[in-house]
Amino acid sequence: MPGQESVELAAQVASDRAAAVVVYYLGPYCNRSKIAAAAFARLGYAGGKQGWAEAGLAFDGSRASAGAGRPA
Repeated sequence: MPGQESVELAAQVASDRAAAVVVYYLGPYCNRSKIAAAAFARLGYAGGKQGWAEAGLAFDGSRASAGAGRPA
C-alpha cells in the first residue's frame, strides 16, 4: 500500500474490524508491512506480532522469532 493511501486502502480492503488481517513484507529491506500495520492500527485494529504470538500462531522464517514480542 502506498504510504499516503494506506489508511484509505486499509478501510476499503478490510472494513470488518473483527476480521483477521495479516500484513507481510517482500524482503528484509521492505517496510511496507510496517506502514500497512500502522494504517490498520489507526483504524482501530489491534494485535501485531505480539498478538499473533499470544494467539499461539507460528512464525515462518529465520528472523521471525527475533521480533515475536514486538508489535509490527
